Amino acid sequence: MSCATYSKVLCIFAITACGTPAAFTPLQLLWVNLVTDGLPATALAFNASDAEQLMRQPPRPRSAPLVSGWELGRYLLLGGYIAAATTTVYLCWWLLPSSPLLEPLSSLLASDGHDAVSW
Repeated sequence: MSCATYSKVLCIFAITACGTPAAFTPLQLLWVNLVTDGLPATALAFNASDAEQLMRQPPRPRSAPLVSGWELGRYLLLGGYIAAATTTVYLCWWLLPSSPLLEPLSSLLASDGHDAVSW
């Protein structure tokens, strides 16, 4: 869940820094949050409890990190990859509306009424 949240924040920041209009409306962002975070949270909520085994384990040391360096690196790498892919597709769609790479999406996105940015 942290990776998906990081990628959304990074994507919105990058698109805003490029000076283009917002990539997501607030309703779209809420929907993405619901889809990406809702199912994992539901799985955690309804997962069987291991209270007996959990209470037998000693607590972690006070100096132990909550997220290891490897996990943090993985979150940053995957989140950065997702954000870079999303930002690239959005900028190509916005700046190059007649790009052959985006031809399959053109009929799907043709009815949204946006005007392409011209330089």
